Amino acid sequence: MKGHIIMENSIVVEEFVKKYDEKVVVDHVSFSVAKNEVFGLLGPNGAGKTTILESIIGLRSPTSGEIHMVNSNSATSRSKLLGKIALQPQEANLYPNLRVREMLELFASLYEKSRPVFEVLEVVGLADKQNVMVKKLTDGQKRRLLIAVSLVSDPEVLFLDEPTSSLDPHARRYIWKVIKDMKKRGRSVLLTTHSMEEAESLCDQIAILDHGKIIAQGKPQDLIFQHFPKQQLIFEVESAPTEEQLHELGVNELRITETSEGKKEVCITATPITRHLLDSLISSNLFGSVEWEKIRIESGTLEDVFIELTGKTIRESI
Repeated sequence: MKGHIIMENSIVVEEFVKKYDEKVVVDHVSFSVAKNEVFGLLGPNGAGKTTILESIIGLRSPTSGEIHMVNSNSATSRSKLLGKIALQPQEANLYPNLRVREMLELFASLYEKSRPVFEVLEVVGLADKQNVMVKKLTDGQKRRLLIAVSLVSDPEVLFLDEPTSSLDPHARRYIWKVIKDMKKRGRSVLLTTHSMEEAESLCDQIAILDHGKIIAQGKPQDLIFQHFPKQQLIFEVESAPTEEQLHELGVNELRITETSEGKKEVCITATPITRHLLDSLISSNLFGSVEWEKIRIESGTLEDVFIELTGKTIRESI
């Protein structure tokens, strides 16, 4: 593996294969995670996400291939990686009879260098809970405390395995804030998820896994545009122009339907919807008094990409 590629990235995975007996669970997977980047491994349960994550941090050995992290081989240099990486622990690692602040102070004492405990509590939104017993926290607050434990060493790379699964929207947004804070600090985050919304909102790069293989990889919006380049411009009007008039404006694909209120809903499809098209429509005066601020533009989603690539929704795959 070329040295400059390793130096430029926090994680480099090259032709990674993991077998159990003759069963292949990870099949020639390659990707890299740049410094100051959030990278998402996206896929259903059993796709190989957790196996990849655990192999990267050295908990499992590759059957073949190479894994390098923060300039070290993760299979042979685990001692060098301590303090540079952190994995979100499981709830079983929490001590129920300690106070929240004491819990973090305990883990901070394990490292030569650590972030200030109160600073970490502020990041995860638990500063006002610092004197509360761990056992009295809600499930969402415990999840945030687990992530706080992983942040206290101030790692260069943070690993999160399904960090928001089963959380309510409020708790999920707190976790998202933590991930964004890591990126602002110049750190890298590798997370596994089967939440399309999470991947699209947080990740700079994603790899979609299915049956141990990467079936798509890139920036979320690039993947969406690659598979679903068309966008739809949708708005309501009292009376719609004729198709001929719209064709004169360069609109070649449209649908006009009547709403339950008797208005006309115009749906214009283009690849993609451009500013020039919008300006032409607004300046044409063909639509009368349109509330242009209420128009909406719809495009494909990562869920659409996953369905196209696998023939099923990710929820059907779980």
